Amino acid sequence: MSGLKPGPPKITKDRMLDTTPTSASPRAAILETATLQTDKTRWLVLLLISFMYLITYMDRSNISVAAPAIAKEFALSKTAMGWVFSALLWPMRWGNFREDG
Repeated sequence: MSGLKPGPPKITKDRMLDTTPTSASPRAAILETATLQTDKTRWLVLLLISFMYLITYMDRSNISVAAPAIAKEFALSKTAMGWVFSALLWPMRWGNFREDG
């Protein structure tokens, strides 16, 4: 194997990723490095989407708890509060649908 380390990349003492190729071919080494970067990007995107849904959930929960105080502060009827809730609900619903095509 001409002196290449077998196995997956390891983290060294300096906490840097060891990018020593584990395959004999240079093309395989490039693919391994690209795969590591792609995996990090996917996890970051997943984390950001999860954080977005957490904020959306908290917004929905907080508006329902604050509804009596909001209605009293702005002298809104129950019908008007229904419109307020709808104004918050419909953009969230439209954002959850995607169009294929």
